[in-house]
Amino acid sequence: MNNKTGKSIDASKNTKRTEHKSLTRELNQSINVTEKELELDEAIVQRHFDGTMEEVTREAYEEALKHVPANPSREDMIAEAVWRMNALHFPKDIVDDFQKTGVIETVIDDFMIYPLTDKDLNHIRFLEKSNCLVYAAIYSHAVMGTLISYLVVTDQSEDWIYDRNMLKYNEMKAYVCSYEDPSIADFGTIIVRSHPEGMLLRIY
Repeated sequence: MNNKTGKSIDASKNTKRTEHKSLTRELNQSINVTEKELELDEAIVQRHFDGTMEEVTREAYEEALKHVPANPSREDMIAEAVWRMNALHFPKDIVDDFQKTGVIETVIDDFMIYPLTDKDLNHIRFLEKSNCLVYAAIYSHAVMGTLISYLVVTDQSEDWIYDRNMLKYNEMKAYVCSYEDPSIADFGTIIVRSHPEGMLLRIY
């Protein structure tokens, strides 16, 4: 029985691993990436599902909690977003502009930067009403259509500690929605790969 169970579990893991790789390749299909880069992306995604990310200890969390505002203002949220943008190697001029205004003006799509569309702006207004600050937007393309991922800082400052830890592993909190189907939208975690000049590619 144990052997049968073990085989079943292994088969399930292999199926999920195949699904993860398939989606990672699908999200990369519209751009010119090498096989080596795809393998790197797959390894990053697999680390997430293998559960090898180092968790924040209770002691570390309680210590870090002393240094975040209990009731963050918009200025506090901008400062947190700036920290994350620097961690992701955004260009200095983009970070400086965001630090002044707390507003993004562009979206990243296949390593190119484009102005926000009216639909993007509507999504961002919705997120602001939900007490979220958007500091980046990424388009990705899959069989299901175009997905837009808005990287956000929420007003739940006690979560910032976990968010920062996730960032070390290429994972970040985002609001993801379908460009074609407004009913497909939710908060969750995405996995990205950071490239020079602040270019972000969603790999899961």
